[in-house]
Amino acid sequence: LISERFVDLEAEHIDVALRATGKLADSALVAHRLADIERIIVAAPSYLEVHAAPKRTEDLAAHRIVQIGHARAASPIVLRAADGATTEVRLPSSIAATDVGFARALGVAGAGIAILPSLILKADLEAGRLVHVLRRYVAPGSSLYLLHRAGRFLPPKVRAFRDFVVREFPKACPKQARLRTTA
Repeated sequence: LISERFVDLEAEHIDVALRATGKLADSALVAHRLADIERIIVAAPSYLEVHAAPKRTEDLAAHRIVQIGHARAASPIVLRAADGATTEVRLPSSIAATDVGFARALGVAGAGIAILPSLILKADLEAGRLVHVLRRYVAPGSSLYLLHRAGRFLPPKVRAFRDFVVREFPKACPKQARLRTTA
């Protein structure tokens, strides 16, 4: 089940969930933090052929921006520089998509400058379908969690899946993975 909506694991009889969020709600679920997800600023080469690449954060305001979320008007976004300094920029949201895959496809198609999770962009950057712009900046995002119900008797299938993901995720995504377990 892939969904943008909040899924109630207990009510919907779901064993395990992967949830990307800035903050987990208090619950009786066990949470394993798999990675901290930062968003980076990217654009398709076709977009950059027509529009000059931004040199400063303020330049973003003159571009079409593809963002994840429901924003319809200019929305503030915090960008963190390599030295740790933060700046808030008000960006016009030309296209807001609630689906990350769709927002990525829009960026690849040249719809505008996209601010997307670095976790999903490796292949596009390596293949040259996207170019990382304003490389000194990231937009702090959320964390990716593996969630399951608590209890003394965790079903073997849930335990096996959890153990596999917790063990293998850092290998598959070494740059993003900051493996920590929380309860």
